[in-house]
Amino acid sequence: EVRPTTYNLDLRIAKTVRLAGVNTTFMLNVFNVLDTRNARNVYTDTGRPDVTLDTRNQVDRNPGIDLEISDVDDYMTRPLNFYPPRFIQLGIGIGL
Repeated sequence: EVRPTTYNLDLRIAKTVRLAGVNTTFMLNVFNVLDTRNARNVYTDTGRPDVTLDTRNQVDRNPGIDLEISDVDDYMTRPLNFYPPRFIQLGIGIGL
């Protein structure tokens, strides 16, 4: 199984200042700064996270069960095949 190349850039910044006799730390974390769409899982038939040949041969494997999808393409598009998009955290730490 060959997977696509992935890359990621994270950023962590922290600054501590003394305010009114209390050490206060201001923090910024940015995960996936470039908002890269990296593959986590791939389909074994194509080696890609968003394309499979199974959509041509898809049959209803669970008759009688209603799925909340509009068509087979929606079923085969799986967001969990990708790592999360950009995520930003802001924080304040207080120490005595």
